[in-house]
Amino acid sequence: MRQTPTIAENYPYGMTNSEIEKDIQAFSREINVKAGKPTVSACYAPLIQLGQSELQFRLAKKTFWISLLIGLLSLTISCVALGLAYNANHSSDEWEKSQIDLLKIISNQLEKPVIKSEKDITAEKPANNLL
Repeated sequence: MRQTPTIAENYPYGMTNSEIEKDIQAFSREINVKAGKPTVSACYAPLIQLGQSELQFRLAKKTFWISLLIGLLSLTISCVALGLAYNANHSSDEWEKSQIDLLKIISNQLEKPVIKSEKDITAEKPANNLL
């Protein structure tokens, strides 16, 4: 003799997903066996809907937390990238400033008149000596 499904006391909130799915299948099977009698459908249809909504709620909650975690991870990575970009830009600005200062020093040195003494003009360089 076939046994009718029993309704757990904590259905569906205190059950695992697989237990809820098994109960939903059992309730659906019972409706099919009884050929959709109104009393049977009125009893089991709300339980099926309740079980389905609990499964959807659990999935939505899980998806929310995963999305939040991914969002926070993305925000962290973006902040790190922003900090590195700022640091690189700041370093580049300092390097440019030091190069400009160095170019000013070189330019000032090139503008000074070059005074050669006679000693410098007559002094022979080792490369100019005859062998």
